[in-house]
Amino acid sequence: GGFERLLRATARHRGWGDCYGYALVATGRAEVMLDPLMNPWDAAAVKPIVEEAGGCFCAWDGSPTIYGGSALAMPIALRDSVLATLGAG
Repeated sequence: GGFERLLRATARHRGWGDCYGYALVATGRAEVMLDPLMNPWDAAAVKPIVEEAGGCFCAWDGSPTIYGGSALAMPIALRDSVLATLGAG
């Protein structure tokens, strides 16, 4: 599926948990953070951090919401290619 395609398209991938991966994206030390299952109360905490840092936060379908049940964070410049690789957007 799309997740496996995204993993194959990366030079390196790691499994960070929760907020740390979003902080890495917000500070420019990681390019993409994703969660296949995300609760709105967790997403609400990281969405403004990523967006205020100039990034994009959305659900896996590309919708800019905390209620999508999943989450992606990345620089805006990578949004379309990440969503296309996942098979969304």
